[in-house]
Amino acid sequence: MVGYMIRKIFFWLLLASSFYLTYSQTFPTSPAVWLFPNGNAQGTRYQQIPSFTQDVSQFIVKWRNKSIAGDVQALVGNIIRDTAKIDDTFPYAPNEIVAVVGGKVVVVDGKGFTHKTNTFGFQYVKNISVLFDTLSTTYYPNPTSTLVLGLETIEFENPKDTLIYTYIAGYDSKADTIALLKRLVLDMRQYKPNVFGSMKPFFARRLGSDFLVYSTTNIYNPIAKDTNPSTPEFFRGFSVFPSNNVLYTFPMPDITDNQIFRVTVGPEVSITPPSIFQEGGNFYVAVPNFASLGPDVNVPCNISLDRTNPTKCYLLGYTLLNNQIRQKFQPLELSSILDGNGKRPRVRPFFVTLNNSLTNDSLYLLVAEEYLGIDSSFGQARLHLFDGNGNAITLPGDLISPSFVGKNNHSWSIAVGNVDGNSANSFPPYFPNNPGKEIIVTYSSKFGSVAGNKLLVLRYNEMKPIPKPNPPNSFLFPFDTICTASISGWVASVNDIDGAPNGKDEIVLVDGSRLLIVQLRDYNSFDFKLGKPFDTLFIKDFPNETIMEAIVSDVDGDGKNDIVVVTNNYLYLIGSPLPKLIEVVDPRFDEFSIKEFCFGDTLFLTIKSKSKTDNTVNVRFVPRVNNQNQYSKSFILQNNVRIDRETTLVKIGVSRQLLGQVGILYIENSLDATQVFDSTGVFQFNAPNVFFDQAVLQQIDVYTNATVSFSTLCVDTLLLQYSIDGKQWFDILTILKPQANETRLITLPCLPIFDYSSSMLSAKVPFRAIYSRFDYKDTSAVVLKSVKPEQFTITYDSSNTLCCTKYFRWNVLPNCDTLSVLFSIDGGVTFKKIADLDAKSGVYSFEQQRTFPDKIAFRFVCSKECLVADTTIFISKPSIINAVSPNPFNPFTEQAEVSFILKVDSDVTIKIVDQANRIVKTLLENAPRTRETYYCVFWDGTNFNNRVVDPGLYYILLETSNGDKEIFSIFVK
Repeated sequence: MVGYMIRKIFFWLLLASSFYLTYSQTFPTSPAVWLFPNGNAQGTRYQQIPSFTQDVSQFIVKWRNKSIAGDVQALVGNIIRDTAKIDDTFPYAPNEIVAVVGGKVVVVDGKGFTHKTNTFGFQYVKNISVLFDTLSTTYYPNPTSTLVLGLETIEFENPKDTLIYTYIAGYDSKADTIALLKRLVLDMRQYKPNVFGSMKPFFARRLGSDFLVYSTTNIYNPIAKDTNPSTPEFFRGFSVFPSNNVLYTFPMPDITDNQIFRVTVGPEVSITPPSIFQEGGNFYVAVPNFASLGPDVNVPCNISLDRTNPTKCYLLGYTLLNNQIRQKFQPLELSSILDGNGKRPRVRPFFVTLNNSLTNDSLYLLVAEEYLGIDSSFGQARLHLFDGNGNAITLPGDLISPSFVGKNNHSWSIAVGNVDGNSANSFPPYFPNNPGKEIIVTYSSKFGSVAGNKLLVLRYNEMKPIPKPNPPNSFLFPFDTICTASISGWVASVNDIDGAPNGKDEIVLVDGSRLLIVQLRDYNSFDFKLGKPFDTLFIKDFPNETIMEAIVSDVDGDGKNDIVVVTNNYLYLIGSPLPKLIEVVDPRFDEFSIKEFCFGDTLFLTIKSKSKTDNTVNVRFVPRVNNQNQYSKSFILQNNVRIDRETTLVKIGVSRQLLGQVGILYIENSLDATQVFDSTGVFQFNAPNVFFDQAVLQQIDVYTNATVSFSTLCVDTLLLQYSIDGKQWFDILTILKPQANETRLITLPCLPIFDYSSSMLSAKVPFRAIYSRFDYKDTSAVVLKSVKPEQFTITYDSSNTLCCTKYFRWNVLPNCDTLSVLFSIDGGVTFKKIADLDAKSGVYSFEQQRTFPDKIAFRFVCSKECLVADTTIFISKPSIINAVSPNPFNPFTEQAEVSFILKVDSDVTIKIVDQANRIVKTLLENAPRTRETYYCVFWDGTNFNNRVVDPGLYYILLETSNGDKEIFSIFVK
C-alpha cells in the first residue's frame, strides 16, 4: 500500500511538471499576494504581510499597462513558473497580475509586460474569483508554488445537457498563455425548470490525496411551486468538488460536486465570496446573502433540518471538516436585528479576530447590513457584531451594546488592520491603545458614493468603559468608534506599507481619480486632539480616469509592497522606484537635496546601461508640485537618444521652457513612454531674479546714506533704479557679476517726498532692478525703501528766569536760503508752520504764552536740502519750585540746590530729565512733605550710574500726589 501511494504521488508530480499546474521554482515569490477579490480569505481587504521599510511619499508609477482596465477583478500571485528575479539584490521573484478582460484571461508580469491572452474566450466567464495552490492544505500558498485560477461564470442556461459549469485554469509556459485545466460541473436536471445559474469558486485545498474545490452557486429569479418542498426546487448555496485527478487537464473528465454535502439556502449568495477562517484543522465559512423579492418558499438544506426563505436574510455559518460540510451554527434569521422599515436587505458577514481587552485575539463575526438604494433594496445600513458561534453581541438600539448605525441605502467598505500600532501609542483615559486589529469602514464603497461619508475606525472593548473627551461623563459603547474623519472615498486596502517601527497599518483610500495613503496619527499628537486623526502620506491623481481597484501586493519581488491600481483606462503599479536595465548614474536621486541650474547652463546627464542594448530613450521632464510628480504636465526635452554604449553623456541646455520649474527627468523608452527605465534627482531651473531684503527696505535710513540689500539668482548684470511717481525712473547703481547677496549704500538726491507737518518724517521711495543673463532680461517688482531727511543741530538757549522769550540757534547751512519753523502743541502729532526765516540769520526767538502746554515740540526744516531738526522745550510756569541755584552749575565744583514750598500736604517726587524726555536721575520719590514749609534737595550733576552727565540743558520735573506738576530748566556747564 505504501509503495502504491509513493508511485501515485510521483505520478501526480510528474503530471504537475508537464501541465504546469503546480511547480516548485528556483526562487520563492513574495508572500504579499492578493488571492481573493477582497484581498484575504476573510474578505477584509487586509494585506497581512508587512512591507520592507520604505518612504511612501516617494512612491512613483513604476509602469503602466493598458491590457487590464475597466471594471474588472484583478488578483495577484505567482502565476508564471520559474520566473527570475528582476534584480539580483531582490529577495523574491516577481508575482503576476491576472484578470478577465473581454472573456479572456490577461496576465501582466512584474515588469509590466503583457503575456499572450488565450486565443479563444472562456465561455460565460466573468471574473477570476480566487487563486489557489494545489499543493497547499490551507488558503496560504507555498512560496515556491505556481497558482491556478478559479474562474467565476455569469448566470447562464445550457439547454443541451442542463449543465452549468465553471473552470480551473493555469499558465501554460510553453504557449505563454492561460489554458483550461479543469471544468467544475453541476447537473441541474433535478431542479427543472431552474436549470440555469452562476458559479463562483472561492476556496480550494489539498486533503490527503484529494484536492477540494469549493464554489457558490446562484440563480437570480427561480421558479418554485411548493411552499415547503421536501427537496430544493432550485440551487442557491455552495458545495465541494472533490477530485483525486485534478492534475489531469481539460478536456479530461469533469469534476462534479458531492451532493451529500451540497448546502442549499433560500436567499441569493453570489454578491461576494464567503468569508473563510481557519482554526486548527477546521475551516469556517460565513456566507453572504441577499434577500430576493421571491419566491416565498422555505428551502430545505441537505446537511441539516433547517429551512431558509429567499425573502429573508440569515447569518449562515458552516464548517469545512475534512471533505465534508457541516453547520457551524443554525441559520440565524436576522429580521429582528435588521431595519424594520427596510426592504430587501443584503448581509455580508466577515470573520474578524479582535482583542476585546479581556483575552488574546478572539474570533468574531462582523455582519454588514446593507441596502443598495435600487432594485427595491432600501433601508438604513448598520454593522452588527456576533461571536464566532453566531451569538449576538450587539443589538440595534441596545442601551449597553448597540449595533453601529450607518446611513440610508449604501454598501459598506470594510477592512481590518492594526492602525493605532504599538502599545506606546496611547493617550489614557480617552484613547488607550487598542491591542490587536481595528475595523476600518467607510459609508461609501466602490459601488457608490454616500453624502456625508466618513472614514471610521472601530474597536470592540468589553472591559471598563472608555470615557469620551466630550461631553463630560459620557462613555463609548463596547463596539464603538475610536475616531472618524469626513472623506469622499472608500477603503481599498490596509497594510503596513511603510514598514515603520511604529507598527501602524496604513489605509489605502480611493476617491474617484485620486489614490491616497493615510495613517492614523498618534493619539497624543496635537493634530489628533485637534480633530484631525489622519495624516495623508501619499496622494496620486489619475486625471480623467476613475480608479476601480487598489490592491496592496509585492509585485516585483523587492520586498517593498506596491499598490496595483486599476482604472477605467490602465493598470498601474505604484511603489518605490526600482533599479532598471537602463539607469541614471549622475545625477542620482537624493531626497535631501535639489540641484539648481540657471538659464543658459548645461545639464550633463550620465546614463549607464547594465547590458548592451539598441534601445533609444526619451528624456522627459516631469514637474513636481508638493513633492508629487505631475506627469500630465510633463514634456520631452530630447527624444531618440541612442544608448549604444556602457555610458552615455546627454547634454541638456536650460532653456526658457524649463525656467521656474522643479522636477525630475524620466528616462523612458522611445517606443513606449509607459516604460520608464529610471529617473534622476530633483532639479530646480531658475530664471534670473532679484529678491530685495524686506527688513532692510523697512529700515528707515537717511536719504543720503540709504542701505539696500538684495539677493540675486542667475544674474550677470544688474541696474538699480529709483522713481518719485513710479512712472519716470532714474538709474542710480549698476553692478556687473553681482554676488549672491549684496548690500549697497546709495545716495539719493533731495526729493519732494517728505511731509514735514506729520509726526512721521519718513517716506517711501520706489525702487526696481533691471537684470539680465545672456539674452534673458527682466525687471523686478517695484519695492519701497523707507528714507528720512538728514538731521542738523538746533541749540536752545534758556535761563532760569521766568522770561517768556526763548531763543533757538543754528550754524550756517550751505545751500539753504530759507528755514521754516513749525511747532506742535499736541505732543508732536501734527506740526503747524509759524515762520519762514532767512537761514543765514542763525537765530530764532519765540515768545511763550501761559496758555501753552508744558511741553512744545519745534521743527526746523530746510526743504530745499531735505534738512530737519526737532527739539522739545518745556514751558516754565514755576509755582512750587522756589529757586534753583546755582543755575547754570558746574558738577565738578558745585551742586545745584532746588528749593520748593507746597500749598497743601502732599507726597513729592523730583526727577531730572533730559531734552529727549528721558529720566536722568530721581532726587526724591513719593516723600511726604508739609504745606507752607520750605524744602531743599540737591543734585550733584550725576545720573543713575553716578556718572557726571554731559553739559547741556536739563529739566527738573516735580510731581505731587495731588496732581500738581512743575518743570524747571537747569543748565549743566
